[in-house]
Amino acid sequence: MMYAQYLLLFPYFARLPEMRCKSYPPRKYVRRAAGHSHGGKNGRRFGIGCATALNAAGVGDRKPSSHGGRALRVAVLVALVLVTTPALADPTILTGGVTKVRDGDTIEVGKIPIRLNGVSAPEINEPLGPESRYFLVDLVMGKRVRCELDGTKTYDRWVGVCYLNSGDIGAAVIGAGLALDCPRYSGRRYAKLEVPAAALRMRLPKYCKK
Repeated sequence: MMYAQYLLLFPYFARLPEMRCKSYPPRKYVRRAAGHSHGGKNGRRFGIGCATALNAAGVGDRKPSSHGGRALRVAVLVALVLVTTPALADPTILTGGVTKVRDGDTIEVGKIPIRLNGVSAPEINEPLGPESRYFLVDLVMGKRVRCELDGTKTYDRWVGVCYLNSGDIGAAVIGAGLALDCPRYSGRRYAKLEVPAAALRMRLPKYCKK
């Protein structure tokens, strides 16, 4: 959804108390509760709470209560959270600025960690690990990227292929000799980009092998 579509939902959230009262209980309980604060069971259990919600939504005669105000504040909060979420033009497409580079195959877009699919970069404490990370920092840090997520996660990271402009970020790291193709997940699409001399200094993890 686009932001404008999220904002269109706000009136719905704001009117939830009114909609609930219109459906259950009947309006007569609201009227009875307003006139008899210690009335029958239905008046005590449903009517008072419903009248309060209607007043908070701006459709009743009594002064809004703190409970109704809380409902309205929740609706505002929901709208703000939706508006400030990174743009998702499609459930599998994430676009936004890179705010952190963890290592040579993991970046964060906003606050969302992304594991570059099919790329195996050395850990920070392994040979070429720091160089791999520094390369990626220089390449994408603070820049807007587009990630195609496949819906899977590894630890806290979503898995996907990310692009800077039209260039595959994972391909760039492998082509620089600072990461290896991970055939189990890449389908060997990056195999031809590996630098043989650099590959001798890096170890391919077992989970990458078919």
